[in-house]
Amino acid sequence: MTLATIGFTLSLQILLSLTKLSPPLQHQAEEISEEVRKERARIAAELHDTLGLQLLQALTLLEAQPPFSPHPARELLEQSLVDLRLIVDSIDSADDNLATQMAKLRHRLTPTLTRKDLQLHWSVSNPELQVGPPTSLSLPRGQIAHQILKVFQTSISNIVEHSQASEIWVTLQPGKCENSSNPDWDWYLCIEDNGKGFNLQQVLADASQAGQGIKNMFHRMAHIGADLQIQARQGGGTQVLIRWRQRELRESLKP
Repeated sequence: MTLATIGFTLSLQILLSLTKLSPPLQHQAEEISEEVRKERARIAAELHDTLGLQLLQALTLLEAQPPFSPHPARELLEQSLVDLRLIVDSIDSADDNLATQMAKLRHRLTPTLTRKDLQLHWSVSNPELQVGPPTSLSLPRGQIAHQILKVFQTSISNIVEHSQASEIWVTLQPGKCENSSNPDWDWYLCIEDNGKGFNLQQVLADASQAGQGIKNMFHRMAHIGADLQIQARQGGGTQVLIRWRQRELRESLKP
């Protein structure tokens, strides 16, 4: 395993964009949609069976070095493996709705959360599976779902790496459901933790990678027409709140 191999995972996102039809072409290419799906599946299998195996072998070798102790290289390899699996999931399930994609991300992150002793409280509605409050509103798919998922993933990563939290709460609900605190929105996604919190303005002013990551979260949501708020959580910690109205989501990004 070389640094080049690890770094290669960062470029795999290109494959995802290359194997997706752009939104303007999707309604014009139904005759090749099955071919595209098969190609996605083939690429996903190749990535999983080659690069994924190499990362697992590198982790095994690292753990075999006595005495075993936490090591930055191990964390890098684990994160690379998670990223690879998420890219495979993205290629394999590009047409799934947001709740289904979040569930797959949860599955991938469970070993990391367990190792960090983080308890996850999960309350995610999925109208297609009749999970959660009844609603006629559908969840985003395609590029809109992908953008929201990336903000969700970044939020969880920030909690794991920086918050020193012991609990995480994830809620995806229709805004107009009973007892909702967001009745003016069609849907809301809330990620909360009980960690040490942070000063948002200081982070936004920071030119480091951490500051850029938060800026990217706001940029992604502005790009699709959704609302993002990051604020202190009542009782301590941080709350990340994403809200959207279906009619305001960017038409050019809809599947």
